[in-house]
Amino acid sequence: MKERPLRGKVLKRILTVSEAVSTNLTLYNGVFASGTVLAAEKQTGGKGRYGSRWVSKKGGAWFSYIIKGSRRDPEFYVMVSSVAVCAVLRRMGINAEIKKPNDILAGGKKICGILAEHSAYDKKTVVGIGINVNNPVPKNVNIPAVSIKKILKKKIPPDKIICTVLKEMEKYLSGARTRGDLEKKYECMVGE
Repeated sequence: MKERPLRGKVLKRILTVSEAVSTNLTLYNGVFASGTVLAAEKQTGGKGRYGSRWVSKKGGAWFSYIIKGSRRDPEFYVMVSSVAVCAVLRRMGINAEIKKPNDILAGGKKICGILAEHSAYDKKTVVGIGINVNNPVPKNVNIPAVSIKKILKKKIPPDKIICTVLKEMEKYLSGARTRGDLEKKYECMVGE
């Protein structure tokens, strides 16, 4: 496991592992400080909403973060994550849009999924983000999928995508941008 500090007020450090069953599951069941990000090169048991399987082969950006003690609802963190991913993809020249409640599409195909898990008892929220970067995308799924590599016709290092998304998220998590700004941006990025 590699550990690197992050310069954020909210997101403090990133741990990187070669493989995890699920980055969400690891953070949710483990003992990690608030603001910890866990990234894996691949997941063997990645999941989506309602326990659906999320295929997470090597080459994608698979990461989760944990926030403890916040009074904010889990939907806030999904909104922050969605806006950040969408903004980063758009800056790369990808026509990305949010499909409520937790997907990012590019050309009508799924490029990213976001999953929030919350415990009111433990006062913690874990948010997982899976972005198809260079990985082979699954076929025969309910929503066709696409990767950044397929769209841009070149490989992008997944860790570069992760770091760029985390920097974008920090703007909203740290309060540098207001909730009103976030909600406006979110609504502008929602597709039909």
